[in-house]
Amino acid sequence: MRLNPALQQLLELPDVTDVLIMGCDSSFVFDGAWKQVANPFRTAEKLRKQILELAMSSGERWDIAKPFVDFSFGHLRFHALMGGVVADDDQLAIRVHRDFPAEDLHPKLRLIAESDDSYLISGVTGSGKTTLLHQMLSANGRRTVLIEQTPEIQLMPPSVTIRSRRANIEGAGSLTSAELLNQALRMRPERIAIGEVRGEEIISLLLAINNGHKGAAATIHAHSPKAVRSRLITLGLIAGVGKELVLDLSKSIDWLIHVENCQLEGIYSWREL
Repeated sequence: MRLNPALQQLLELPDVTDVLIMGCDSSFVFDGAWKQVANPFRTAEKLRKQILELAMSSGERWDIAKPFVDFSFGHLRFHALMGGVVADDDQLAIRVHRDFPAEDLHPKLRLIAESDDSYLISGVTGSGKTTLLHQMLSANGRRTVLIEQTPEIQLMPPSVTIRSRRANIEGAGSLTSAELLNQALRMRPERIAIGEVRGEEIISLLLAINNGHKGAAATIHAHSPKAVRSRLITLGLIAGVGKELVLDLSKSIDWLIHVENCQLEGIYSWREL
């Protein structure tokens, strides 16, 4: 992967978690607040060339037929939208996942990570959910099968990451997280994890926990601990499962961990919520 040197410098700024490139005029970094910075790209052509090179290196396509793309390289996650199709200018958003050693885990989180307990990590976009999930999964040396949409977490063998896939331009070849979860259960996992539950895979995950698969883990988008149950109900309805059944299945979750602004806000026993 070859990055524009000026872009590389932005990504290496201390405490920066996000970089936004909006055409060749505007660019911003986020380090707790959005700050405008000099744009690394002098022309729209140079920005598009950079995105195309990155997408091709990742094995993804990015063109008029598919004007959006998600991919990762190491601790960097990229999202791009094509200008002239879904926006006026090319848009490139980069998330920087900082490495935090598993040794830095809160003692209670370490106990949860090393146990067979199941847990959800909640928070809003950019709150640090994925970083904390990575820490906790790394603190457990047993075999984890992790399902992700965009690769962000690198696990050491015997653990493995399997990735969902969108349908191609002909509408074929999709692999959903729910389908991959069923495959994961056949891969001799000691822990199963989902990078983020966003749809019907939540029902497959809850069923797996209820069927005796201990140590399940996932992140979920929610602005507060109290909002998590509502979020689960909504995802259940998307999967065609009613509120009562979702709440009954969710009783198998042991812990809810809520993060805000990359800081641990609370560790809650699910039964006490």
